[in-house]
Amino acid sequence: MGNGTMRARFRFKARLKGLKALALRAMAALPNAMKALALRAMAALPNAMKALALRAMAALLNGLKALALRGMAARLNGLKALALRAMAALLLAIAAAGCGGGGEDELLVFAATSLTDAMTEAAAGYEADGNPPVAVSYGPSQALAQQIASGAPADVFVAAGAQPMDFIIERGLAAPDAPAPLLTNRIVVVAAPDAGLESLDALAGLDRVAMADPAVAPAGRYAKAALEALGMWDALTPKLVFGNDVRSVLAYVQGGNADAAFVYQTDARIAPDLAALDIVPADSYPAVIYPAAALADSDAQAQAAAFIAYLQGEAASAVFRKHGFTPLN
Repeated sequence: MGNGTMRARFRFKARLKGLKALALRAMAALPNAMKALALRAMAALPNAMKALALRAMAALLNGLKALALRGMAARLNGLKALALRAMAALLLAIAAAGCGGGGEDELLVFAATSLTDAMTEAAAGYEADGNPPVAVSYGPSQALAQQIASGAPADVFVAAGAQPMDFIIERGLAAPDAPAPLLTNRIVVVAAPDAGLESLDALAGLDRVAMADPAVAPAGRYAKAALEALGMWDALTPKLVFGNDVRSVLAYVQGGNADAAFVYQTDARIAPDLAALDIVPADSYPAVIYPAAALADSDAQAQAAAFIAYLQGEAASAVFRKHGFTPLN
């Protein structure tokens, strides 16, 4: 093969890798009608192309979400139409590109937002050992489970709690083997260092307290369970501000849009400007367990099992411990 041909192939692979990196991160913001339309449009594509199209589509919708949050909601319908046209053009471009750019062996992992830093590092270590490439899409666990139920072409699911995993198991979407319990975590409260919070009772004196939405994120369910068990939920409800996931509510406090927030202690570690307060009694909410499972519809069952085994091994466990998780291997 000539050097020119080899360079052309490398450039083509680099462009596809760029598309992959754009991300399913915004998939949780995708309206149901558009999700259904997109999944139908991708049904005829090979699995590797489905993954590329899904991630690129999510990146488009992420931009729309940002615009809406900046007060441009009135223009959202028009922007949705533009996004759909752009998405259609993208699908055609991917289809025209064919299978020559690689990515057929890539493993697609759906993982809870709170795993972002640790899982990214663990996946890089897996690839560095000579294994097939791994693309990880992060989001609220329940939202990811719903995407899997809607046909998203993931190979592995790592959730921040039992309920999202149970959701896919009940629908026959997990591989036959039981999910592997992978990690544990705990809930803390973050606030400005001078907030003066010494107990949960002090939250009553704040104006805004943030937490992940219990409807889509296990972190929110854990926080709500703690407040209910302690008899504080009703009193704090008027003060609560909900975010899509733990990283969102952490940003609320960092940006001054909330006075305190319930987050995982692993997320608090990435915000050194905030005080992490271990004031949520561990017996007031269910144990925070991260299960991992291969998905029944995956065409890469052996690779999915190998990746989960790697996550349970010592190299990945060291990465998880570094980021504040407790491995269960």
